[in-house]
Amino acid sequence: TIFTTNGSSTFSFGALTNAISSSAASVWTGLNSDWTSSTDHCTNWSISNASKAGIAGNGAATDGTVILDGSIDTKCNNLYYLICVEQ
Repeated sequence: TIFTTNGSSTFSFGALTNAISSSAASVWTGLNSDWTSSTDHCTNWSISNASKAGIAGNGAATDGTVILDGSIDTKCNNLYYLICVEQ
């Protein structure tokens, strides 16, 4: 089992066994902390404009900050990996 969900079919985030990245890499997720899609997504990841923002997580984390880490610079001109999640 990779992930389990709660009664609302939302991923129950406990802790990942391993991080997505072995380095402290920031990653674009576009996800809010409740796993819903954010409207902050750098115009569908198509622009690199410092005046726009996206949602980023910490790829080296194993807790909830892997999808949303408020300490990361979220200006769209940052070069981060993009993590895609499909339900």
